[in-house]
Amino acid sequence: MAPNPQISNAPTQSSVEAPGLGRLVGIAASIIVTSVFLVVAGGLYATGTDLLPAMGIAFFAAAWGGGGFSAMIGGVIYATRLENEAIAARVLVAR
Repeated sequence: MAPNPQISNAPTQSSVEAPGLGRLVGIAASIIVTSVFLVVAGGLYATGTDLLPAMGIAFFAAAWGGGGFSAMIGGVIYATRLENEAIAARVLVAR
């Protein structure tokens, strides 16, 4: 009998893709919104504001101010990766 080959479900290097635009925007949004919330709430609480009002103002700032900035950052990261891949492909073809 011939030995049975081992089948692996591990992804090969060629099947792994870079994260898409939506995933990068989601990652950036979670980081920025959390950061804005913590900085604003911590700053207000440190200056003597009660905890609940500080958290309310921080939530408002994070929801309205953090989302747009994080979408922009996620889009820039995605576009930069695409641009770098295109440049690398042109360099390889030129050789």
